[in-house]
Amino acid sequence: MAVDLAELKVELNTDPNAYGYATHISLGRMESVAGLINQERSELPQIPRTIVLRAHILGRTDHGDYYALSSERRLLFDTYTLTDINMEQSPQMQSQIESLFPAEAETVGALQTFVWNEKSSRAEQLWGTGTLVSWQQCVEALALP
Repeated sequence: MAVDLAELKVELNTDPNAYGYATHISLGRMESVAGLINQERSELPQIPRTIVLRAHILGRTDHGDYYALSSERRLLFDTYTLTDINMEQSPQMQSQIESLFPAEAETVGALQTFVWNEKSSRAEQLWGTGTLVSWQQCVEALALP
């Protein structure tokens, strides 16, 4: 989604989350202002990943959980994790992989916390996943009447 400059102006002037835009605006540091609005923040809701890297899945899989799987389930896990996963093309993969493990397994919690979702920025919260605000957009927004 495109950045709405009028909304950006309101965001920068009101600073509803107290990120400190005003200090940087007063000093003319628009790169810093853009950096603040684009910064990933743990206090904001997480957003679903579009591409889940194989390495992220394997890195968060507990070895004990993996070796506790039956040989059939291990083979399925190995097959599901041969490559990175495009979650838009294969949205069912999250539930398929998680269903291989008992619900209380450490792996399930780790995947849900660290793999399927990622931190979001204020820009993404306002205008959608992957949105980045440029310093030029900050200048344009603040110049609006």
